[in-house]
Amino acid sequence: MLFATGRHRTATTPPLDPDLNALCRMCQIPTSIAEVSAYLRQSLDATRTLVQRGIDTGLLVADVADLGREGRPPLALLHRVHQGLLRL
Repeated sequence: MLFATGRHRTATTPPLDPDLNALCRMCQIPTSIAEVSAYLRQSLDATRTLVQRGIDTGLLVADVADLGREGRPPLALLHRVHQGLLRL
């Protein structure tokens, strides 16, 4: 899951490109790469590159979802990822 650090609100030099700014706004709540890809209408490879830029510049952090007792992600997370993939 991706989380915005909030630094995008104060980043002025250099100005953020529109896709990176949209990514940061979207990641105010935990968001999967599949959801971001669908929202930005980009391929997963392009989205991964954008996400990596966000992480490298300190605008985003990535966290692994907590696994339940059965070693599976929560059903709500799987549903959100599924919905994001359907929008691709």
